[in-house]
Amino acid sequence: MNRTTVFRTLMNDKGYEASIIINRTNITYLSGYTGSETALFITKDKAMFLADSRNTLQAKNETKGYEVIDIGRKSLALAAAELVLEYGYKNIGVETETITLASYRLLKEHADVNYGEIDDILLDMRAVKDEEELNNIKIACDIACDALDHIVPILKPGIKEIDIALEIEYYFKKNGSEGVSFDTIVGFEENAAMAHARPSNRALKNGEFVLIDFGCKVNGYCSDMTRTFAVGNVSDEHKKVYATVLNAQKAALDAIVPYMMGTDLHNVAKDVITKAGYGDYFGHGLGHGIGLDVHEAPGVRPNSTSKLVPGNVFSVEPGIYLERKFGVRIEDLVCIDKNSYTNLIRYNKELTIL
Repeated sequence: MNRTTVFRTLMNDKGYEASIIINRTNITYLSGYTGSETALFITKDKAMFLADSRNTLQAKNETKGYEVIDIGRKSLALAAAELVLEYGYKNIGVETETITLASYRLLKEHADVNYGEIDDILLDMRAVKDEEELNNIKIACDIACDALDHIVPILKPGIKEIDIALEIEYYFKKNGSEGVSFDTIVGFEENAAMAHARPSNRALKNGEFVLIDFGCKVNGYCSDMTRTFAVGNVSDEHKKVYATVLNAQKAALDAIVPYMMGTDLHNVAKDVITKAGYGDYFGHGLGHGIGLDVHEAPGVRPNSTSKLVPGNVFSVEPGIYLERKFGVRIEDLVCIDKNSYTNLIRYNKELTIL
């Protein structure tokens, strides 16, 4: 059963006669189309692809089972509204987290029917990876690990954060990846205390931590990993914080079982960090799902309602961030299976002093 058929069944179960899909990632997931500025109109027995002349040929080449409709100079919202009226539907599903207020107003103006939320249907579908999806993520993880092998020899005093980021991104493009999953994060010492540090011209010094958080895409699917290295001799405090983060990650990995709640897994790591006295310095969730987007379901964070089921791929990334001093994060990607999990990152995470 293809994804559009599965979606159609779930859509109908929620009482929707049709759905309008505008989120670019969801369009790729359902149809295979990899471009932009398009929409899907899916009914109980039809699947239509809405695009203007710039994208219709690509849509015909990349999609299967979709009728490609050239909407001319109309907006996507107006073209979708006209289809709602043409078929006489009264209950339509839309992606409430994606649709703009302007587009929603246009839909209501031209087709004043009931519009409801379908976000959860698509998030839940995408959260469970099939074999092909998982293979793409594995390849992306392998390329990322190889990139780190390539980078480590140049982590020497004097190199700049931006130099490392550029070298990683160049390596990705040269070695089978479409590019980065997200903007590469590189932070030296005090900059590593910013969880999403932007690479700067800050030069590396002896006795400092280097935090590198990065990932690449293969056939649209993302990898994401983080390692923290010591360059030269670092302080006892550096070593203590690193050991705490590593212990928290190991405890979380050891606790993973199918069908546990994401919030419970987060709390395993949080408890280790809190007991070591650093609870106030771990402010983000333990992890997030990954796939066509670098952040997607399931959520592994406080108050998450996600259950971790076979086929889920998500990060396990505890961290400690000491303002004006340094930060540490260690991140792997894991895939839940029927009995346990597989770690997709094959890179050492014991403290490495370069």
